[in-house]
Amino acid sequence: MGKLDTNKLHREADAAAEAAMRHGEEFVTKAQNLAQEGAEWVAPRAQYLWDETVKATAPVLEEAADRVRPYLDDAQAVASDYAKRGEKAARAASAAAKKDGTIAERVQRAGEASRKELTKPKKSVAGTVAKTFGWALLGTAAAGVGYLLWRRSQPIEDPWAEEYWADLDTDVDIVETPAESAEETEE
Repeated sequence: MGKLDTNKLHREADAAAEAAMRHGEEFVTKAQNLAQEGAEWVAPRAQYLWDETVKATAPVLEEAADRVRPYLDDAQAVASDYAKRGEKAARAASAAAKKDGTIAERVQRAGEASRKELTKPKKSVAGTVAKTFGWALLGTAAAGVGYLLWRRSQPIEDPWAEEYWADLDTDVDIVETPAESAEETEE
């Protein structure tokens, strides 16, 4: 075998590297162009699909939200009520368990106290409003009756007013002239 020409190998390797670099740059440019074209082609179609999905799902989601909203409000009120009742029951059970007695008696008292607190009926807001309105109406009626009775007890005439038929003394001099008789006027 012969001797290897290293210079020739270096030149061939440099030429191959340069060709690979040129082809790589061409491939990168083509890939970028294809990616840009693909994005331009996909973007309007993806936007259209998104818009159609929103149009189709928005009414359904709004209707579902409207249906669920009362239940969520009720659930929130119930959870709040249960939390308050649970806290009161825990306090009552703790107070009952602190009293003297055997462990079984204290546990039984604590259970009864918590059961009592948990089963207390809830005060209705409508009853409170009705009571307030009723008391306000009753107070107004009582004030009206009181005013009516007070006005009826007042004198009709002013006791200190002068009588209109009384003769008044005045400083004006009135000259009295005799009245002419009817016979004198006919002549």
